[in-house]
Amino acid sequence: MKRPEFTPGHESILRAQVITEGQPGAVLHDFAAVLDALGPDGVEAAGKHHLLPIKLIPQLDAKLAHPLKLAQQRPQVRSHPYIQALNLLLRASGLSKLDGKGQKARLVLDAEAKMQWDQLNPTERYFNLLEAAFRIGRGEMVGEDRRADEGLLLPCLAAWAEFPQAGWSPRKPKPEQSYPFPIYGRWYLLALMDLFGLVEVTQPRGKVERWYPGRVRHTPFGDAVMPLLFPVAWADLFPLFDATGTGGDRAVGDDEPGRGLHQPPPPGGSQMSLDVDGTSEGGEDEGETLEGGEVEAEHGEEGPRLGEWQPIFVPYFPEWRRNLTPPAREVRDGTLVFRVSHRAMWRLIAIPSGARLDSLAAAILDSIGFDHDHLYEFVYTDGFGASRRIYHHAMEEAPSADSVAVGRLPLDPGDRMIFHYDFGDDWEFAVELERIDPPGKSERARVLQKQGKSPAQYGGDDWS
Repeated sequence: MKRPEFTPGHESILRAQVITEGQPGAVLHDFAAVLDALGPDGVEAAGKHHLLPIKLIPQLDAKLAHPLKLAQQRPQVRSHPYIQALNLLLRASGLSKLDGKGQKARLVLDAEAKMQWDQLNPTERYFNLLEAAFRIGRGEMVGEDRRADEGLLLPCLAAWAEFPQAGWSPRKPKPEQSYPFPIYGRWYLLALMDLFGLVEVTQPRGKVERWYPGRVRHTPFGDAVMPLLFPVAWADLFPLFDATGTGGDRAVGDDEPGRGLHQPPPPGGSQMSLDVDGTSEGGEDEGETLEGGEVEAEHGEEGPRLGEWQPIFVPYFPEWRRNLTPPAREVRDGTLVFRVSHRAMWRLIAIPSGARLDSLAAAILDSIGFDHDHLYEFVYTDGFGASRRIYHHAMEEAPSADSVAVGRLPLDPGDRMIFHYDFGDDWEFAVELERIDPPGKSERARVLQKQGKSPAQYGGDDWS
């Protein structure tokens, strides 16, 4: 893909653009409708991916700037690409969170995040959502395939580059099966681009069972924005290439504490932030003892900060001053008890909240009699609905297990993560946080209980 040129004409288009509820796209209008639909009590979360409920789709569709009016009797979120895109914005922005678990889980607004949102001007809202969608957003947040390491910017940028200047239309006689490269059937990506005014999508005539675009056209605004984002997409492919000079995404263990409306330092000045009100600003347990360690208690955030793209767009949109920030999460204080399971076997392991994750990894391996000769990773789902990984220190990936305290993980009792060990044999162990006990005297991980025989590490399906 050839790098698109950013011209003086593009600069003029951006400087002349005024961000409103309906311009350059309908994203602020439609996102407001979703926030109103959740209301103070939230809505029932649907399915294992905790999506917006099916019964809400007709109501939401009627409030969109451009309703689809699908002919389906019970349309799924995935069958309505615009609502799926808005669902992704709810998760990626941090404005929504899950309350409860299982079938009782509800998708609710985060009260502090909503207070921050209400203080943002339209330009700040637009660019916070733009960055949330294309830097933080992942398909798995809305039930798509788990390409956890693939952001949404690159496929959208590539699709934009593929669309002819004269426009693109799906081929007949089966337009619903005519997919633009590299979006394929992920119509929610096209919906995102349309919502932000990066392209213009004409809806098909009449009611359709399976949605497809009538026609896709370039927009002057999108043609001005995309060349600015090309270096960012390039940096996603080649992490050593820093498009903005601000570094890459952060994960648990890397972010600073605190929550408020974050502003970059003004020229020659110091950084300011606004609070949400708008003002400036025990007994030792018995059991087997295994190797462990402690780190200083800290606070951590559940996800990356917004605002990395400010250096790119502020020269054209100086009204972008403030950003949503994710919640500060206090480190767990106590002893975390994990149930580690594989098939019918399980081990109950207690570990101090200050111990590092490499100590938990060692405890798991020792409890099942495995050697320590292979690489591993812990995989969990963050508060945004995206997969996060914490790596063996030898993998030279950040964050590493020897730098993250167990108590900093964004896990509540009943939540689980995966311990993926030996990438050749692909051992996967479910690691569920069963409870949090008061602090004990021991500074080491301990096996509290065992059930079932350990698998044979190198014996195929044979069990020891």
